[in-house]
Amino acid sequence: MKKIAIKGHIIEFYEPVLDSVPSKSLHNFNKFCIIESNTGGGLDSVMDMINKAVKLINTDNKAKAVDTLNNLSQSITMVVEQIDPLSLAFASVVYSINDIVVTDRSPEGVRDLIHSLTGITREEVAGFVVDFKKKIADEMEIYFPEKTRKGKLNSYYSAIKNKALAICDSIINDTDDEEIKLKDAILMRYLAPIKIDSDFEVQYDKDYANLCLSIDKEMNTKIENDTAFKFYQASDFVKKLYKNGGK
Repeated sequence: MKKIAIKGHIIEFYEPVLDSVPSKSLHNFNKFCIIESNTGGGLDSVMDMINKAVKLINTDNKAKAVDTLNNLSQSITMVVEQIDPLSLAFASVVYSINDIVVTDRSPEGVRDLIHSLTGITREEVAGFVVDFKKKIADEMEIYFPEKTRKGKLNSYYSAIKNKALAICDSIINDTDDEEIKLKDAILMRYLAPIKIDSDFEVQYDKDYANLCLSIDKEMNTKIENDTAFKFYQASDFVKKLYKNGGK
């Protein structure tokens, strides 16, 4: 575990991550991070999401544009209902606050938890979440590199570079914008949203629960109460077992 002192509070996080965080907690953390990244984080990002939808329409990604606008609607609904996926992600991986172990991770419990952290801003919560995500990525790259997004991220950064080069070429050589539009269309493929609705969360939880059931059956354990490291190891084992036709 790792303790951080900030604005009169002692916050204890799971660390090292994979060897300490329960697999169910990491599952919830990842789920809420996906929801937050696709719903824009509240009313402040309304124009960003609208502009993204317009770009998707202009690059013939109308279905993804509809998903973006749907996610905007979900974002506004969550603001009205005072549901903050960023705070839910944060609460999923906090072990204790001021030496009191966090046990209530319901939306109401998370609101009480966040309200108890007087003086800590949403931006600081976001900083904790970003730092925790980086630690997960670093550990996953060491122990489970086949599960990381490194290859996809490299392609994404390459698409950004190609668009920038197309813009420079257009400025230097006074060419038309067709090449920029082409590179922009490629880049938008990496920025296309995941549709966030009630079905997304239900399916995300069901997929995790089904995998846990398969692991529990084959290994006689209760994997959701075990660490994330053991969950990933067990899931690899069970997938290979099923691929080879079982025992």
